[in-house]
Order: sequence, then C-alpha cells, then structure tokens
Amino acid sequence: MSRRVKKGIDDLETLYPNLAKEWHPTLNGELLPRDVLPGSNRKVYWKCPRCNYEWKAKICNRAKGKRRCPCCSNKVVVKGVNDLATTHPELAKEWDYKKNINLNPSQISYSSSHKYWWVCSKGHESYLTSPSHRINGTGCPICGNIRAGEKNSRMVDQLTLSGKYIKTFKSRKAAAEICGLSTSAISNAIRKGTTSGGYRWRHHN
Repeated sequence: MSRRVKKGIDDLETLYPNLAKEWHPTLNGELLPRDVLPGSNRKVYWKCPRCNYEWKAKICNRAKGKRRCPCCSNKVVVKGVNDLATTHPELAKEWDYKKNINLNPSQISYSSSHKYWWVCSKGHESYLTSPSHRINGTGCPICGNIRAGEKNSRMVDQLTLSGKYIKTFKSRKAAAEICGLSTSAISNAIRKGTTSGGYRWRHHN
C-alpha cells in the first residue's frame, strides 16, 4: 500500500521546490507537485524553464536520481536549440553531406562524441572526427601538419641568461639537435619566457 503524502512536510513541492518549478503546468491534469512524494515511480510531464523542452519521466528519477532536462544535458537533439547547426553554424558549414548520408548538422548535438565526416575549407580530403573534438580545436589533419611544420621551421634566437644575443638557428629542430635539447623544451621556453639548456630562447624577428 502506497504511503500517503503529508502536504507541507514530505511532498515534492516542499522538499524539492526548484524541481517542482519544472512540473508541466497543463499536461498532468489536476495533479500537482504537492500531491506526490519525491520517491514516487509515477511518470509525469515536465517542462524545462531554460529551453522549454517537454518530456515524461518518473518523479523518483528526477528527484532522487537528479536527472536533468534531456535537451540541456544533450541526451536528445532539439532543432533550433542544441543542434550543431544552431550552436556552431560556422562549423556546420564544413559538414560533408556526401559522406554523412541522410544526416545533417541540425540532427546532431554539438557535444556528440560520434565521428562524422568533415570537408576541409582548404580543399584537402575529407576526414573523420567528432563534433566535440571539432569544437575543442580538432580540424583537418593535413592542415594541422602544415601548421605544425611551419611552426617548427620558424627561426629562433639563442640568448644568454641575461638576454644577450648569441646566434640564430634556422628552426627549433636545428637548435634542439645542436644543443642536445628537445623541440618541446625550446617551445616551452619561448612560450613561457623561461630557460632551456642554460639559455633563453625567442622567435627570430
């Protein structure tokens, strides 16, 4: 036999006032948050105050399980709210419609970890990676290798600890080989303004 609700003491509205605000205002009929217990297995309708998404879920899962709005937590994709085309339109322009058959940027979440095909704005071949990685900076691997090569081939100056110029190397790789250091150590010294191998380093102007 189910336990009766003690209104004002153990009902959902009293114990979880913020959650009660997500109670759907019309789809639950006359049933109100003050009429149910937080541990109830009953499924009711909810409406997110942030994105206005509407869904049905058990009261206990929302109160005890702390399950959030499926749209805000990117469990479901809602066009015009959390889809890639809406949240990152510039990124969506690089979507490969030929290889991502019957799928477009308005159907996937910007936080998806699933891999999709993308086209390179420079004309290189298509590549596979996830939207979440794209948002974090992952792009065309060929362009990335070119940028890395250009970065590593940039000339660098070797300086004394007091900042006096010693010589210029044609690249960090050349400096690392001659001085017995790693390119990453020289890169860190340049970026952080610290030393490596007993010297200071800078990009050559």
